[in-house]
Amino acid sequence: MAKKTVAELLVQVLAAAGGMTKVAAPAKTTILRKDSEGRYSPAGSVDLKKILAGRHEDKLLLAGDIVVVPTSNVKFYVQSVMMSAATTGVASGFYILSKY
Repeated sequence: MAKKTVAELLVQVLAAAGGMTKVAAPAKTTILRKDSEGRYSPAGSVDLKKILAGRHEDKLLLAGDIVVVPTSNVKFYVQSVMMSAATTGVASGFYILSKY
């Protein structure tokens, strides 16, 4: 029995997965594809940011493909700092209010 080949567009798969996180690095997206021996290897890199902006053509994915959208270290750091500042500000505000 032949294996069924299903093709989906990258943007459709991304939408079905719930989109990207706030700390994603869409310009460094990689597609992994299984070879004839069952091992995954990079099938190509895509700039998902340009695809979403309509400046590059959407990519066709095959059944079994894995899409990796890495984390941006800079975005992760900035988000961590902002969350820390917000948490510290709330804690300080609570202390000041509870003091009086």
